[in-house]
Amino acid sequence: MGINDMKLRPAFALVAASLVLCGCTDLTGWGVPTRWATEGLELTASAAQSQLRMPCATASSMAPLQPDATGHFELSGPASGSYASFVVILQGQLVRDTIQADLTVLVGGARGNTRHYVLVRGGDPAFERFGCLATE
Repeated sequence: MGINDMKLRPAFALVAASLVLCGCTDLTGWGVPTRWATEGLELTASAAQSQLRMPCATASSMAPLQPDATGHFELSGPASGSYASFVVILQGQLVRDTIQADLTVLVGGARGNTRHYVLVRGGDPAFERFGCLATE
């Protein structure tokens, strides 16, 4: 083994370690997993957009999830389902491996209906447990 081989080994080890670390971390810059859910609610997020799904309804593409320094965020947008069109507002905070959030649904001029959710990374929205009314 020559002196040049010994100089290359640390460099090779550094490159290999960097590749392993890159594969294990989020490189989007905002550090949020791509899918969070709890029974009845699913949030899919990417660096480009966010989408909220509820039983029988889906919100249109919304802005990307961009929490502030304390983990707080707000997403809003139009949604439609088998029974109505409405606006959703999701206000929440990333807390370790969960999202604590309040979802407000606004229909027409009526007062908003707000419900609290705790979404977990990779959780199951269990949409199959909900029945939807079909419209024709």
